[in-house]
Amino acid sequence: MADHLTEEEQIEAIKQWWKQNGTGIIVGTALAVAGYFGYQTWQNTTQANAESASAVFQQLLDVTANTQALTEEQATSSLYLVDQLKQDHASSSYAKDAALLAAKIAVDQDNLSAAAEQLQWVLDNQPTEAVKNITQLRLARVQLALGEADKALASADAVTAPAFAATKEEVRGDIFYKQGRIDDARTAYTAAMAAQAAGQNAALLEMKLNDLQSVNSQAAAE
Repeated sequence: MADHLTEEEQIEAIKQWWKQNGTGIIVGTALAVAGYFGYQTWQNTTQANAESASAVFQQLLDVTANTQALTEEQATSSLYLVDQLKQDHASSSYAKDAALLAAKIAVDQDNLSAAAEQLQWVLDNQPTEAVKNITQLRLARVQLALGEADKALASADAVTAPAFAATKEEVRGDIFYKQGRIDDARTAYTAAMAAQAAGQNAALLEMKLNDLQSVNSQAAAE
């Protein structure tokens, strides 16, 4: 039918069509362009943040090359870098790794309360499931060393991944032993031996089970 329209009628039809649909096309195009450039900006910002976090973390590794022999200046610098990562890049894996490293340094320096704070920060900032389980077990050990056996048991019990079953049961055994719950400790150590990979940590667990037998023998003698 367009073949039968005069040139003026075709122009008028185009004007009417544009009047009805032009705004939607402009808006749709604008949104598409904005979305593209918004994504590009987000991608560039994300990459820049990751590079910045990586650079700070590398500085931290350089400062803490030997965590057990840090000078006072190195210790201060390391804590500054850890805090920088936690404040500016809390959602990144670098911040979690930095906090875990800070916890290790604190343990090396016999500052268990500081270690517990660093580990708790990791748990409070959405770690991956694997990091969460590792952190829970480390926190349980620190809490046990602080004399907080009930908290330690709660931290260990929060670990649910089968891959960490052996370590979890060993930690639970250590907690029960500390509490004087010898039968529970034996059950946990036995479960740890059953869950571990062949030969992994077997000698240490066997030694712990033998220690329990010695405790029972001494109790019977008394």
